[in-house]
Amino acid sequence: MVRAAIEASAGSNPASGDKKTRGGKIEMAVTLGGWNIDEMKPCNLPQKAQSAFTAVTGGLVGAEYQPVLYVGSQVVNGTNYCILAIQTVVEPNAEKRLVKMIINAAANGAATLVSVSGIAI
Repeated sequence: MVRAAIEASAGSNPASGDKKTRGGKIEMAVTLGGWNIDEMKPCNLPQKAQSAFTAVTGGLVGAEYQPVLYVGSQVVNGTNYCILAIQTVVEPNAEKRLVKMIINAAANGAATLVSVSGIAI
């Protein structure tokens, strides 16, 4: 669902990043040579990473997250999990973007969202 498409319709300006909606699907004009991001399917996370992901995203307001790649873990004071996800801001016609999420699961089981950062392609 994360997809940038070159608009071939008359009147669009690919250099401007114009957005158009066609059949409920958002298409974004990009310059030639820009990346076309394929649809990414949700992934299954390891059980402990899934529990931490659900705990931190369940209480977030304003955006939804769908994990697409489990990158790995880091043992610190607890465990950090690195997950690539599709972020959708909760508003009409919101553009989706790929983000890197770092989530910490403390030794006592409490989960904290350490960071969310966009991935530029």
